[in-house]
Amino acid sequence: MYIKSITICGFKSYKKKVHLELHPGHNVIVGSNGSGKSNIYAALEFVLSSKYDILSSAQRKQLLHDAGQSGVISAYVEVIFDNESGRFPIAEALVSIKRTIGAKKDDYFINQKQATKKELNNLLESAGISKHNQYFIVPQGQIAQRVKERDHERLQLIKEIAGTRVYEQNRAESKKLIHDADNKRHKVQLIIDYFEERLDELKQEKEELAKFETLDRQKRCIQFQIYERHKTQTENALESIENVEHEQDDENEKLHARLKKIRGKLDRHGKTRESLQINLEAAQKEITLRRNELQTLQRLLITLRTKESALRTDNDEYVDKKEAYEKQLQEVEQRIADTKRDLATVKAEFEALKSQELELRNQRASNQVAMENLYAKQTRFGQYRSKKERNATLKQQMEEQTTELDAQKTLCATFSAENEKIDAKLAAYMNKFRQLETVQKNSEAKLEEHEGSREGVKRDRSELQNDRKRLWREQNESEKSFQELKVKLDQHENDFRFTMSLSQYKSYIALKRIQRDLEQNGAHSKYKLSGKFYGAVIENFEITNREQFDYSIAVEAAAGNKLFFYLVENDAVAAQLIEIMKRERIARVTFIPLNKVRARPRQYPRGNVDVIPMLNLLDYDADAVPGIAAALAQIFGNTLIPKDLDIGYDYAMRENYQCVTLSGDIITSNGAMDGGFNETKYRRMKCFTAMTRIRQEMCEMETQQTGIQTQLSACNERLLAFENQLSRIDSDTRQLRQELANTKEKAMEIEDDMEMEESLKEKNVEKVRKHEHNMTHIEATVEKLRHESRQPLQTHLSEDESTRLETLTAENEQLQQQIAGMVDNSTEIEIRVHNMQSLLKDNLQPQQKDLNAKLKKCLQTFENAHAMESMREQIESERERVQKLQTDIEAHDENIETWQKELKSEDAKLEKLSADEQEFMQRIEQRSAHAEKLVGRQQALSDKIANLQKYIRELGALSATALKKFERQSISALEKTLKKLERDLQKYKNVNKKALDQFNSFNKEQKNLNSQNTKQMQDKEHIEQLMQHLDDKKDLSIRRTFTAINEKFRQTFRQLVARGNAKLLLFERAERAGNHTADDEDEDEDEGEEEEEEQSQRGRRVRKRRRSSNMRVQRNRRKSSLMSQQQQQSQTYEDDAVIDKKYAGIGIRVRFAAAAARRDKEEMDADEDEEEEEEEEEEEVVSTQAERGKAREEERERDMRQLSGGQQTVVALALIFAIQQCDPSPFYVFDEIDAALDQQYRKAVADIIASKKIDTQFITTTFRPEILHEADKCFVVGFKAKISTVQEMDATQVDITKFT
Repeated sequence: MYIKSITICGFKSYKKKVHLELHPGHNVIVGSNGSGKSNIYAALEFVLSSKYDILSSAQRKQLLHDAGQSGVISAYVEVIFDNESGRFPIAEALVSIKRTIGAKKDDYFINQKQATKKELNNLLESAGISKHNQYFIVPQGQIAQRVKERDHERLQLIKEIAGTRVYEQNRAESKKLIHDADNKRHKVQLIIDYFEERLDELKQEKEELAKFETLDRQKRCIQFQIYERHKTQTENALESIENVEHEQDDENEKLHARLKKIRGKLDRHGKTRESLQINLEAAQKEITLRRNELQTLQRLLITLRTKESALRTDNDEYVDKKEAYEKQLQEVEQRIADTKRDLATVKAEFEALKSQELELRNQRASNQVAMENLYAKQTRFGQYRSKKERNATLKQQMEEQTTELDAQKTLCATFSAENEKIDAKLAAYMNKFRQLETVQKNSEAKLEEHEGSREGVKRDRSELQNDRKRLWREQNESEKSFQELKVKLDQHENDFRFTMSLSQYKSYIALKRIQRDLEQNGAHSKYKLSGKFYGAVIENFEITNREQFDYSIAVEAAAGNKLFFYLVENDAVAAQLIEIMKRERIARVTFIPLNKVRARPRQYPRGNVDVIPMLNLLDYDADAVPGIAAALAQIFGNTLIPKDLDIGYDYAMRENYQCVTLSGDIITSNGAMDGGFNETKYRRMKCFTAMTRIRQEMCEMETQQTGIQTQLSACNERLLAFENQLSRIDSDTRQLRQELANTKEKAMEIEDDMEMEESLKEKNVEKVRKHEHNMTHIEATVEKLRHESRQPLQTHLSEDESTRLETLTAENEQLQQQIAGMVDNSTEIEIRVHNMQSLLKDNLQPQQKDLNAKLKKCLQTFENAHAMESMREQIESERERVQKLQTDIEAHDENIETWQKELKSEDAKLEKLSADEQEFMQRIEQRSAHAEKLVGRQQALSDKIANLQKYIRELGALSATALKKFERQSISALEKTLKKLERDLQKYKNVNKKALDQFNSFNKEQKNLNSQNTKQMQDKEHIEQLMQHLDDKKDLSIRRTFTAINEKFRQTFRQLVARGNAKLLLFERAERAGNHTADDEDEDEDEGEEEEEEQSQRGRRVRKRRRSSNMRVQRNRRKSSLMSQQQQQSQTYEDDAVIDKKYAGIGIRVRFAAAAARRDKEEMDADEDEEEEEEEEEEEVVSTQAERGKAREEERERDMRQLSGGQQTVVALALIFAIQQCDPSPFYVFDEIDAALDQQYRKAVADIIASKKIDTQFITTTFRPEILHEADKCFVVGFKAKISTVQEMDATQVDITKFT
């Protein structure tokens, strides 16, 4: 086992994660001072030692890298061991041990699993890694502390190696237990002493107790006689009371029987009343619903009638006025046509006058233009000095006239284009008008067709409504009959319930529910059965009544409770049903698995009319229920129905059959009879048969109601279809009428548009004419100006022009007169046109629109008439429903009245029965009160007897001889004797009645304690002998370990120091100084070996060396000093449980080269005195050993202090290597152990490490090349920015000098 790797993160100077993969041999760590080499060893101690087990808050911060400054709040160190050797008791090749540290707590991990500190310590201890005495980890500067340790500390190291520490702890605990046992034994001894004193007192108390018991025995005998006589008297009184009580019990039983009958009647009448109450409440709820529905229908009727009234009021205004409105419309339209015709004639006249007037006006305008031109020419004569100037002006005027002419032409073209558009619009309007006329004709034809269809649908609907009324009546009658059957069924079910016990009825209802669930849901049922469940026996057969006899009582009497056995297909189904019953907590029932039933063949009497086999009276469906024949044969196969009891008895005794009469009397096959009044006993079959018959009738009635409902649904659907058809017809009719009205309105709108367009066209034509006339004048003016420009410049008009001017003036005056006359005529005609147009627009056309609107309203009224008709039909339908509901309500009222009467009758019966019940209860209470008094007296007497018996028992066992002595004395004499004895007993009132028991108990306890004390002393001796034996073994183990380590220490020291010598000394305590110690033996042996080595070096012969007398004196002084020191140590460590009682400590004696030379001279001088030294050694006295031990200790301590640091290091390393050979550690950690060594010692240490690294791992730090040269791996520690880093390098390439 060795350390495979070390991982450090956040610990001390290692802020970042550092990972070291170690070699199983020698690993060397180098680096500058303060770089963090020692922190690696601190990390190992942090995980593997107890140095860091208890940490304060400040110490925790010191272990963290710059805690609180750079954000490091936790650190961890992980050490991974190679466990191929199996030193750790874990079946894994690698064992990881990890410890994390934070500001408040630590965590431990073993193989990445969290563990406790105790678990970690146990694991390390199991691998031989002690956390308390770790000699294999040597921190920096502490290598020499191994030789400076006190002797008892070094002894503890040897004990740790020898494995005796655990034993010493257990031994101390055992000593403590022995001490506690001694204390307890002392207490027990005190108790034994007390028992001896108490036994003496109890002997005297025993004698007084004997006298007391003699008197007490006589007293108890007298008391027994008194108690026994009182008991006999009390028992006689109690027996008389019990006789009275038995008589009253018989009377109470009779009263209770009658009360039970009354309560049975009360229960039945109560159930009947409850059923009536349920039916009454259901009927009241139903009638409430019907009345609510009736109110809803009545409100609907009121709403419909209100709407009908509104429609009628609205319709009355226009009804029967359509023809008048049409006649008026025709007259108005005729007047409009006449007026339009007259207007056209007058317009024609007006147009002719306007044309004449226009011509005259045009002629006058032409004359006026000619006159204006002449006047303008005349005006221009004096304006221009030359023709050219005149022509320029004329040219300008001609251009202006030409521009005006173009404008007039443009206007004419514009108005002409507008007229063309108007013509196109008029043509389009005309086409639309013709299309509207066609649409109007088609709509009128369709209206006539729809009217015919509507009348046919109304006839069919009326027939269907009559059929629905008939179906409603049938449905009411069926529902009434169904309700009556339901009431009867409830009554029979109530009677059927009381034919069996409550648990049996609950089981029947529960199994019936399961059967219905299976029948309704099949494979999807929540009850999963592997076969079929056929129900109770009573449900699977019917009785055939022959010759009008009723066999139901006989069948029920024969079957009994077997009627409610349940048939299943096989036993697996029965088992499954039983599990279901357990789960649902259903009471016990009996199942008949049909696969297990085997019917026994029977031979019934043939040709005999006196008896009938009961099995022949049963009808059943063997196909539906396979195996039912065998089941019924098992129940009824051995039963006959005789004519009377005599015949039945004869057949029962002769043929071995069970016979049952028609009245239910039973004669068994062994002759026993059971019968009597059975009117109320056998009712199951009657009730079940009645229930079955009523259910069949109800089923048939439900089928009938379903058929009626189907017919009603079909009828309603057809009525709904007719209503929808009528609605469609009415909708289509309304749409056609609306389309017709819209068509007429559109035609009138088109006519109006055409008139507007024609009027606009006329205005445009007038404007064109005016502009054309203007164009003619302009052209004439231009022509005249052009003609004038060709003429020479003149100063006045010519004669022709003057004549022309006068002619034109005269002609204009004449034209003005004609125009005035035409204006008067055209004004009159225009007034006539305006009047006609006003008549059309303001009178006739509004009348036409008003009449059209009224006709449209008449059409709407016609539609309202259809709506009113539909509403009346709906009102009639709802009224019929109201009548139906009223009929139902009346029927329910009759039922309610009937049930109320029955309820009152039941209440009266219940009241009478309750009164009877109260009367009987009062009588029972009176008897109960009297019985309670008797019971009270009886209880008092019983208590008295019990007390007397108790007193007698308390008296204890008495001899018959003593009792006979007082048998013939009277009670008074006995009482006098008793008083005398009580006075005598008063003298012994303070006697200890438990004296004898206490004496025996104390005596027995004393013997037990003495025996126990003796046994404990024997156990203590055995334990002490065992402890002594283990102490001897422990001493032997310590000596063996010491001898082995001493030998290895001597050899290792010689390897380090060529001419040196060293040894260990085992010191015993002062009280054992008289014995020969191992020190003397070791000294003799060591001295001999040293002498042999020195003689071999000097080349002299080998001889046995003896110590000189001076040195012997020094040795004795050292022993004396050691003994005194041991006494002090034994006092100092007296309370320490682990301090050894025999050995005081381990000392070290070493010699280097100079000391060895001096010793050679001393030995040469001492050769002659060898014999004398031996004799003196034998004459050593124990009394001087303490002084010699003290002198030796002082000399030793002085010698160790005189050693240099390098020599102390050499001694410590020799000791560590010696321990390693005796108790090998898997690894060793040395921190700068060669710091104080000379070169020769460093080389020797390096050689030893090199020789041992094959089997042991070494981790060392150094500044010297000797150890570095022997390294298998080298790690260089760097330090920068307060952070340590580690780098693996080849040892041969490392320059060790740069780190010194």
